[in-house]
This record gives sequence, structure tokens and C-alpha cells, in this order.
Amino acid sequence: SLSSVYQRSRLVRITDEGIEYDIHQAIRNVESVQLLGRTEFFDEDVQRFPEILDKYEIEFNYKKIEPENVTSSDINKPLEERLEQIRQSLSNRTYNKLMDANSQDLYLFKYISTLINTRKPVS
Repeated sequence: SLSSVYQRSRLVRITDEGIEYDIHQAIRNVESVQLLGRTEFFDEDVQRFPEILDKYEIEFNYKKIEPENVTSSDINKPLEERLEQIRQSLSNRTYNKLMDANSQDLYLFKYISTLINTRKPVS
């Protein structure tokens, strides 16, 4: 595989249960990025960018815009509420399969949210 060419372990592992990503590598990746933004908190997250970029003498002027998400009309609802709506629209078996398949994504989203909310910009 390509990963062996670079003497690195694979970032994805396929098992009988599904696809498993290297969550530890994903965490290391996001921890090294100062300009993190989540769709659900676009305005709040991007408002932090000028202070961060100023430390690198990069000017960034943010003007609040109304975000648009053409795939979701409930983007302003909390994650747990949106998950509950999905759960109600699916059978228990299908919902559980979906949650298993997305468990790492949800973990990473919650990790990033905590990181953004507690992080101080690099000095």
C-alpha cells in the first residue's frame, strides 16, 4: 500500500464492523491547527480568526455573513436534537448502524468543540 512506501501505518482499517479511522492521528492533526471552524458555529468560530492571525502579522477582517447550508434546514438546532430527529425517522436497527458508522466522527466533533471552546490563541 501507499502508506508502506512512506513507512507509516495505515490511516484506515476495514473490519467486519465497518471502517475504522486512526482517530489518534485525526486528533493530532486538529490539535496542530489554530484556525478550526465548525459549520454549526461558523460565525462564532471565524470571529476568532483575526486575533489568531494577527499574531502572525496576517490581516483578516471578518464581516458577519448569514451562513447557508443547502443540505440541511435544521443547522441551527443542537446536535443532540438533530440526532434525535434522525433516530425517530429510522428503524432502531438502521439508526444503530448509522451511529456505529459515525461514532468516530461524532467523537472527533465533540473533541474539536471542546478544543475550540477552551483553546487560547498561540502567543
